[in-house]
Amino acid sequence: MALPPRTFEKTVSVHKRDDSYNLVLAGEGEKKDPIVLRTLGEFVFRVPTLAQQRDIGIRRARQMNGVDSYASLDLRTYLLVEALAVVPYQVEKAPDGWDWDTRYDFDEMFEIFDAYTQGMKEIREGNGFQGTLPPAA
Repeated sequence: MALPPRTFEKTVSVHKRDDSYNLVLAGEGEKKDPIVLRTLGEFVFRVPTLAQQRDIGIRRARQMNGVDSYASLDLRTYLLVEALAVVPYQVEKAPDGWDWDTRYDFDEMFEIFDAYTQGMKEIREGNGFQGTLPPAA
């Protein structure tokens, strides 16, 4: 049985998105390339071990302290709970000078989290891996 990679690398850029954060908006005319507002750089993400999956769940539960369900959260808060439970702990390498404690930009955090979830999806769907991997988030 093939094992999943231990890490994966993604170039992360902040894209212009719709209000629901689902759609990356494309440019006008012949080229329909995504609109990139700025590039954050290369990130190396860890594929979570079982212990790390447990820790993600614990961090998520702590952040939800007193909140009965995700249904009671607005979209932005829901995305922050998910991203902050995962991203700072699963990034093995970030661009030089990156400091999680000084980040204030929601769009940056969302794009990093999106890159992580896309990478996990690619690993689950490819590479001949036959085992089970955690959900993307």
